[in-house]
This record gives sequence, C-alpha cells and structure tokens, in this order.
Amino acid sequence: MSLRTLWAVFNHPLNKGQRLKAYSRYMKWHIGSRCVPGGAVCNWVNDVRFIASTRDFGLIGNIYSGLHDFQEMAYTFHVLTKDDLFVDVGANTGAYTLLACGAAGARGCSIEPVPATFSKLTTNVNLNNLANQVKCLNIGVGAQEETILFTSDQNVANHAVSKDEHVDHTVSVRVLPLDTVLRNDSPSMMKIDVEGYEVPALRGAGQVLRSETLHSVILEMNGLGRRYGFDDRCIMEILKNVGFRCYEYAPFSRELRSVQDERVSDQLRMAQEREEYCANVLFIRDVESVREKIRNAPAMHVNGRQI
Repeated sequence: MSLRTLWAVFNHPLNKGQRLKAYSRYMKWHIGSRCVPGGAVCNWVNDVRFIASTRDFGLIGNIYSGLHDFQEMAYTFHVLTKDDLFVDVGANTGAYTLLACGAAGARGCSIEPVPATFSKLTTNVNLNNLANQVKCLNIGVGAQEETILFTSDQNVANHAVSKDEHVDHTVSVRVLPLDTVLRNDSPSMMKIDVEGYEVPALRGAGQVLRSETLHSVILEMNGLGRRYGFDDRCIMEILKNVGFRCYEYAPFSRELRSVQDERVSDQLRMAQEREEYCANVLFIRDVESVREKIRNAPAMHVNGRQI
C-alpha cells in the first residue's frame, strides 16, 4: 500500500468529508482487482464505463477519487458539447476520451502510439459504443512524418526514445504532424500528454493551433522535455504566440482564474523538485466565450458530489 497514493486519495477534493468511503473504494479495488485477471468493468461518470486492471494507472485514480485530474477533468466535462471535437494526444487507455466523448458527448480523435495500450483504448471506446463517435489512431505525433522508437514497457510513462537513451523494450511507431492528422477537422479542445515530446508535437500543429475553433489545450508539463533538449518555457512561448494564456479552474464554483507565466513556472519547478509525476497546465484562448460555455454546462455527478 503506497502512503503517497493514500495521501493523494484522502486529500482529493471529491473525497474531503468522506475519507472512509474513499478508503473503502481503495481497498475494494486492491482486493477485487486481483480476483479478475483480465480486468474489471468499472462504472464511472454519466453511465460511462471502463475496463481496468491492476497496472492501468491512467484509469485507477478515477476509481479512488472519481476524477483523478480534478480541475482538468471537470473543465473538460463542463466546456465540451456534442458540437465539439476533442483531440486526445497520448490517450493511453482512454480516460479523457471517455469523459469528453462518453460523458460530455463530444466527437473525438484519440491518438495512442503504443500498440498494447492502443488495444486497451479501443476496448474502452467499444465498451461505451463510441466507435462511430471517436476515431482512434495508433500513431505518434511530432514535427514531421517519420518512424521512431517508443518504449513499450513503461505503462503511462511510455515515450519516444531519445538519442541518448538505452532501453530494452521498444516498438517502432509511425509519427505524423497534427496538421496532417487533423487536415479536415477543426478541434475545440486538445489534451496533449506525450511525456516530454510536447514541443515537436506543437511544432507539427501550427495550423491546428491557429484554428478559430480551438479554445482550450491541456498539456502535461513536467520537465521531461529535457531528454529531447527542450525546456517547458518553449511550450508556453509557442502557445502564447497564438493567443493562449494560462488559467486555473475551480470546478465547484465554475470560475476561471488567470495565472501569470512566472507563477506557472514556479509551480512546475516545485512539482519537479518534489518528484511529482504530473503537472497539467490549462491554456485558454477567447476566455469569455469559454466562460459562457461553462456557465451553461449541465451538472456532473460523481462520488455523490455535484459539480
């Protein structure tokens, strides 16, 4: 039992005031999941379900806490409708895709490079009858079309192999620019989680980033770009140049708060010093239009709480 995981579960906003229930979910999963070798079907939000096994770390946090990435996931649900296209880059087993497309009803383009993980993604998409609503692509994204190696045995941390990296388990993956993948589409929102490869991904998405329909981008920024020679400040500069700014979201009050670049940099630095795995940053353009969408969004019910 990980004390760090339990601390995160107990202090999750959706578990405050009901820590005993959270602990019960935690223990029930750890005991029950070992009795279902192929994975267990778990009920989630708005009748969405997913299949998770003991190593599906991209899904398990939602079992413990309802919404693992509380602010970002609540924002995704509140800002998207059936008229929107959500692009999930580095989809893993599909948590954000299921939330955006299954719970919120948006159309989706879900991209996952590692074949074994991609198989789990498509299983979860099909479980929710979303095959006609979500296009799943077993590719990577980058600045240009090429074929590169990805790690294949690091679960949610699988990534493009850098030139100085020596790993045993890899898979060859076709990589395309997002401008090519989305040539005929206009996304409203993107989530990009590519384990440090964000700068090449953004450099291959110049047209997409300038699309008038794109109002939100969620990016994981955790300093891993250093293995490819990139700094997180480069990510912020690319997005600032096309009109995006950093915001924090308060799900219960549905408030968006502007965040200064320096504060974001300080938060990311402190997260890296504490060796925290994930530091998501929300970038928004045309914020007044987004605020209107959020005000009109239906409520989400999760873990007995209304958001």
